Amino acid sequence: LKALNDPTNHTQNALSELMKTSFVHSVDPASLALIIPILRRGLRDRNSSVKKMASQVVGSMCSLIADTKDIIPYASTLLKYLKQIIVDPIPEVRAVASRSLGAIFKGLGESLPPLHPLHPLPCLRHVRKPKRGGFFVVEAANAL
Repeated sequence: LKALNDPTNHTQNALSELMKTSFVHSVDPASLALIIPILRRGLRDRNSSVKKMASQVVGSMCSLIADTKDIIPYASTLLKYLKQIIVDPIPEVRAVASRSLGAIFKGLGESLPPLHPLHPLPCLRHVRKPKRGGFFVVEAANAL
């Protein structure tokens, strides 16, 4: 709750505690409503370790989504930030983000039509190649 009140000072601690959490039951909408603002802040952080922790929590959480309608309201926001992290200069951060993208796509299931904006192929098609190298192709493929 501290991270919700003062995200600048408590996001990293909240993510550390979430990393220690074992998600063993389905994630329900009430839990998502509390966790998503913290994850969104962590995914936007400049610190690579915070981005990596937030990505790992997203992946762990999304692997336990019981009903796809629970994650749909948050999926576009999470995908937006994970697509930015997938081209991060640090390889370990990119790899974690790509695994988290894969977990979101798996959590969304195959119920989405191929042209839906949250479907993996249209979503990853918009990942842009950075000028400094072609590593984005590998990470985008890992997400699939």
